[in-house]
Amino acid sequence: MRWLEKTGWELGYRRIERFAHAFLPPAIQHRFTYTGQLSIPRAIALAHPFTEAATVYGWEDILWGTKLREGGIRLFYAPDARGLHHQKMNMEDSLLRMRKIGRALREMREREPTFDRIPRGGKLLAYRLAALLPTMGGKHRKALLNGLLTARHPAPESFDDSLA
Repeated sequence: MRWLEKTGWELGYRRIERFAHAFLPPAIQHRFTYTGQLSIPRAIALAHPFTEAATVYGWEDILWGTKLREGGIRLFYAPDARGLHHQKMNMEDSLLRMRKIGRALREMREREPTFDRIPRGGKLLAYRLAALLPTMGGKHRKALLNGLLTARHPAPESFDDSLA
């Protein structure tokens, strides 16, 4: 599903094109630490191990990226580098993945107080409105919100589930 890649729902490389062949700004690098597309020296991996404590799929890459950033490790974007991460995905798989990612948002927020990916305020409202549309984006936002609503943890104070 090329749509996922082109829109940034799967991988947001289009958002960092201007940093090609350079280090990403530390303030955003954690959002682009995709472990399926990442190569790091063994010594760094040993000094900053990937978390194995996450019990749900989704966001563990970003959490690890945050830890790397806090450890002073910079992320270099090499768009010409090639790696194969073969993953077939159809629409049903993609929507299931989005529900899992929605559920994982809460767990990651509990594990890492600085985790900043839960949509709030205007972004949450935009997600709710877009979730009403019969588009690819609308269906994916709806699945993400459904996952967030069905998470086993209490909703954040600013999340009113009566509108979802």
